[in-house]
Amino acid sequence: TGPDADQQPAGRVGNPLDIANMVLFLCSDKAGFITGENICFKNVIILFVDVQPFQGDAKNRLDVDYVGNGDGYYCVNGKAEPISWTRSDADAALQIFGADGKTLDIVPGKNRRANGLLS
Repeated sequence: TGPDADQQPAGRVGNPLDIANMVLFLCSDKAGFITGENICFKNVIILFVDVQPFQGDAKNRLDVDYVGNGDGYYCVNGKAEPISWTRSDADAALQIFGADGKTLDIVPGKNRRANGLLS
């Protein structure tokens, strides 16, 4: 709610999952007829992670597990690049790798991370 939400056609401010779902759609075969659209991204990192509901949580919050490894996308300047990620434990730094297996060089600037839910 508020002035930012009032300016949006959906009546709310977007969130990281909105961005993740759009990128996943645009990278899928279902977007094959979309041409000539100007959709720009700046430093969006989508990580596919395990997500489980907290048992008995009245607010329906989710436990997002960033320990282990997985896949995702790095989106910058309107392009999506497949990535992989790993994190050995909850205190370790998240490591992100490009499709070539090398540590990903992230373009400087404001970064946004979105979590893709795995079922």
